[in-house]
Amino acid sequence: MGVVGHTGRVSNALISAPPLSRRSLLRLGAISAAAIALGACSGESGRKAPPPLPSTAAPSGGPRKPITTVTTAAPHVQESGLPLDATPYWKQPTIGEPQAVVDARASVFLVTADERDAELFLMGWIPNVDIDSTLLGEAIDPPSVLGGAWASGYWHGAYLQSLVNATTPPSRSGTADEPVNRFRFLRLVESALRTESSQNAGGEPLLQAVDASLWRSPALSTSPSAFFGLVEKFGGSYGEFRTLRDRRPDGAEPLEEFDVVCVGGASCEFTTERLNATSQLNTRFAQRLLTDRGLVGVRRRVDQVIADSTTRGRAVALELLDTTALDPADYRRLVDLYSSRLEARWCAMIAALEAVVQRDESLATTAASATGLLELWDNATRHGRARVEPYRAPDFVST
Repeated sequence: MGVVGHTGRVSNALISAPPLSRRSLLRLGAISAAAIALGACSGESGRKAPPPLPSTAAPSGGPRKPITTVTTAAPHVQESGLPLDATPYWKQPTIGEPQAVVDARASVFLVTADERDAELFLMGWIPNVDIDSTLLGEAIDPPSVLGGAWASGYWHGAYLQSLVNATTPPSRSGTADEPVNRFRFLRLVESALRTESSQNAGGEPLLQAVDASLWRSPALSTSPSAFFGLVEKFGGSYGEFRTLRDRRPDGAEPLEEFDVVCVGGASCEFTTERLNATSQLNTRFAQRLLTDRGLVGVRRRVDQVIADSTTRGRAVALELLDTTALDPADYRRLVDLYSSRLEARWCAMIAALEAVVQRDESLATTAASATGLLELWDNATRHGRARVEPYRAPDFVST
């Protein structure tokens, strides 16, 4: 079995920016996925890259606090690491090495963000940056974004299962998910290659593949806890999120800044938008889906599937985790992560619907890529939940 240790480092010129408010942090357009994947910014994207001098001032203007960096042989280049406790990984060219990918992003994150929560960075920020850039049609490095999705999803699953184990009776806290091994990992690689192949095929085969990604195949499981296709998975995630919001522990704040309200299926409002693609997709197609009479059939089907899967998602959430027993800090982090993932799912779903309705091959390419990232993240999450070793929270450290 191959695992990633703590040594895979990528030397990178950091991108610096004025400290962001927490709400501003959650909008991810300040850095392109290509720049993060390479660990540097060339300036060619048109986004300003100030000198790499991280601020150590507290966001509130209070006492200065240390930032975890270490100077390399080149004095102007710094690195910040996020050691991951033996992330399962088998070397191949399709999915990049998780530790190296995460390290490159950690350096960027620590000097561009006001947030120092390593779990939010690893499980939420990384995949959202890549999905956003993919949907915006920016250049990405496929192995890097896939490596980020694998690490992010795996540790999200491990974190989630640690909360289940801590708040649920042992008789109910077990998981039916299977630990990852080399065979299962290589199946994920094959799936990623199939997505790439369909994108390269283009034309009608690509459009058909994107259309199929939206819906459950009749041959698939009918288990109430199983969700297939972008529309069903979005509805299931929305049901889980609403249950989480409705069942907060004593002492936990309502967290209105993370609220998501959907009316009539795909018509959703995100109090805090993390992805720049959200507003673009809403303006470009989601509103049209509501008003264009020619799309009544599509909207009706979407609304029906989302309504059904939302109900099932609520039931799954009630069985999965007693959120009222969570520590308020874990509850806040979980609401943040769930709403973040919900927005990414919404964007991928709307992008795929737009591509199919418009018969637009370019839109279909970006939608297929985003769908592939989400699929890998979901599979990684299931394998992370099956992790048998005790969960140890990652944190930023000097490398």
